[in-house]
Amino acid sequence: MLFRSVLVEHGMDALSLRTLASRLGVTAPALYAHVDDKADLLRAVADAEFALLADRLRAVTGDTSIARVRGQAIEFIDFVGECPSLYRLMFQFRPDIVPQEAVTELPSASAAVAVAMEAVNQAMDDGYLRREDPVVMSLTIWAATQGAAVLVLYPLGFEPEYERRIVLNIIDSALAGLAPR
Repeated sequence: MLFRSVLVEHGMDALSLRTLASRLGVTAPALYAHVDDKADLLRAVADAEFALLADRLRAVTGDTSIARVRGQAIEFIDFVGECPSLYRLMFQFRPDIVPQEAVTELPSASAAVAVAMEAVNQAMDDGYLRREDPVVMSLTIWAATQGAAVLVLYPLGFEPEYERRIVLNIIDSALAGLAPR
């Protein structure tokens, strides 16, 4: 999708529909015949990225359900690292897991979260994670994963191997802390 590459190149704030129209070789009015505004295009890119993320999370396997949860957390962080500007765009939209007014829900975001929540539920059923409200447990793991993703989003200058050790330690510590007591 050309808009995606223009978005990555220019960033969300700097991108305009005129820039996109120019790259497409059309006039801005011609582009407006197909979209209402920049928000429509941003939503379409976020939708496609969440669908890609859901596919990548579905592809994660493991010997155990907790290995799958861990693998999905790592896959998410790798996804973030591949294109931080798209990650920032994606999280302007929300999954439909808790009611929240004034935030735009995106069905593909909900689908990606459902894949991760399924793995968390299985890990709870298998006894690797303590029994908890599935949303609370999933969001707790997600928050730890987001903390680890900060190292990817805002690099602190660590060598890649050292950064990876920190990321894995965050994930493993969070999962250990959520194990049955």
